[in-house]
Amino acid sequence: MQKTIRVQIEKGIHARTAAFISGATGNINREYSTEVFIRKGLTSVPATSMLALNYLKIKNEDEIEIVIKGDRASEAMVAMEKLFLNENNLRITDLESFDKVLDANSKRSEFIIDQMQSGVLYLNKNKVIVLVNESTERITGKSRSQLLGNTLESCFSEHERGLFDCVQNFESRKVMAFNKYLECSQKSVQIDSGTGTMITLRDVTTLVSLNNELADVRAVRERLGHVLEYLTDGVAVVDNSGVIQYVNSSFCQLFKVDTSILGTKLCDTPSSVLCSKLMPYLTDILETREFFDSKIFEIEPDKKVAVSVSGLDMDDEFTGVIGIFTELNTMRELVNKLNAAEKKVETLEKKLKMASPLHAAFKCLIGDSRALDEALRVATRVANTSATVLVTGESGTGKELFAKAIHEASPRKDGPFIRVNCAAIPENLIESELFGHEKGSFTGAISQRIGKFEQAQNGTIFLDEIGEVPLQTQVKLLRVLQEFEVDRVGGQKPVKVDVRVITATNKNLYEMIQKKTFREDLYYRLNVIPINLPPLRDRMGDIPLLVEFFLEKIALRERSDKKFISSEVLEYLEAYSWPGNIRELENTLIRAATLSEGMHIESDVLPHNITNVKKINGLIRLVDGHLLPIEAYEKEIIKEALRLYGSFNKAGKALGLTHRTVGLKAKKYGLVD
Repeated sequence: MQKTIRVQIEKGIHARTAAFISGATGNINREYSTEVFIRKGLTSVPATSMLALNYLKIKNEDEIEIVIKGDRASEAMVAMEKLFLNENNLRITDLESFDKVLDANSKRSEFIIDQMQSGVLYLNKNKVIVLVNESTERITGKSRSQLLGNTLESCFSEHERGLFDCVQNFESRKVMAFNKYLECSQKSVQIDSGTGTMITLRDVTTLVSLNNELADVRAVRERLGHVLEYLTDGVAVVDNSGVIQYVNSSFCQLFKVDTSILGTKLCDTPSSVLCSKLMPYLTDILETREFFDSKIFEIEPDKKVAVSVSGLDMDDEFTGVIGIFTELNTMRELVNKLNAAEKKVETLEKKLKMASPLHAAFKCLIGDSRALDEALRVATRVANTSATVLVTGESGTGKELFAKAIHEASPRKDGPFIRVNCAAIPENLIESELFGHEKGSFTGAISQRIGKFEQAQNGTIFLDEIGEVPLQTQVKLLRVLQEFEVDRVGGQKPVKVDVRVITATNKNLYEMIQKKTFREDLYYRLNVIPINLPPLRDRMGDIPLLVEFFLEKIALRERSDKKFISSEVLEYLEAYSWPGNIRELENTLIRAATLSEGMHIESDVLPHNITNVKKINGLIRLVDGHLLPIEAYEKEIIKEALRLYGSFNKAGKALGLTHRTVGLKAKKYGLVD
């Protein structure tokens, strides 16, 4: 028998009402010898399960379907309707009975939390820590008394900022803190009629089983069900009769099922993987009660799952089992990322030992290739001076970002940073734009205008695309650099300026001098400190770092979880020549992240011009059917030889070169530091 009704409970089915309804349904089942299920949408759950009812998130005025099996279903239906249509029935007088139901469900949830390999913290809407488990104490080395009732900022010291910054910036990533590698994730969750933040910390250094214990059971009962939904491990709870009582969203995603399996027996699950591979073991465990810490099951080709199974005891009575399911592919990804992080740490340690440490302002420039490092070291040394800098490089290499970093690392950082795109200003307006004009100096000059040089007083002016400045304006620009004063258009006297000048171009200014389109004397005034930014094709080893940075940046901007690229996608990115440089790489990743439906970016969302790059015989690459410059193949050969033989000497013997030649070429292509 089944019937559709509209719920009439003002606050909906929260944890307390779910506890009461599940208890009352148990009484109805016993009185009328029935089984009662509640269906919302496509999901059907047993009405005797508090966790399952709470999972449905039933609100006031929602339509639900009551399904009852048994000979006296019509009598039971009348009793069930009263529970959902008359809120007065929920004014509980038997508090002892109510607490018993709530305690039983809470203990089950607590036991589930105790099986997780994660630390758990919960912050209320005021950013105050109100929930801490035992694993968090062990991971952070801080006791509950130090954490509870305090903010994150007051709990973490200076050297623990890696974790603190991750949480404060609302990111999800892997960090090094407390002498451990931690997978830190967080979610904004609606709990206790307010929006709070749940933070989980997984110690991926040891990957050992951690026991969690909550401090105050009654204070967190309504939060426990929410916590389970945000864990990355799959969770399944089966009672002692073999009926599935609870699965979380990670379990459903892992085994491609939905919550319709709730209330069904193990042998009746619709998933062939569960039936054939895992459920027989769980069925045996229910009979033998011989649990195991971890077993590996291959549920699909190249997809393995680690399973831990423990018994559930309530008041010394066996009530069922809980299974924790962890996908090993994810674990391998973590290990690979940790290995990459370790290599990055080694590189950074080498840099710290060098005589000229990089200024913090340059941390926005991602990469550890030799070509980029040389440019950064020159910039660090000249930042504290007022010397004029000329930044050269192809479009998209980050010249403006580089100039901004020089400004931020200089004594002028508190002054303005004025950026001028010389190519975007009409020729007849560029003098007025740079130097300003007086009222009435020309038609349309209805008021005095302050030029860009005066706007940059006591700061830095960045003249981008300097090669586009007309010859007539170049003369006046030369005078500014010589005398540090500007003449406004129509002005009677010069105006003194104190500015630092940084210019940039993607053109060959020396060739322009030969063609008489750029003044030689101006060139030597601008070229006091030349810095060349290498194109991305000359620093291909930086691509993994740049990809990681941009994916984190995209996730932060979109307020979403960070996506990951497959190994196949990384191979395509490292094979492509990137004529648009870093700007093209960032735009490509934005497109890929937007078009990807899951958390992993696959090659089908990459542009055709990137996936059209092919490798022949492992080394020779064709782009749209054309060969690349010889240097591209030489780099691949040196890289492969070093991978196979591990030293310059052995690689040189294999290639018929001296070890010195191999070393010089490896440094040239950024393969070694």
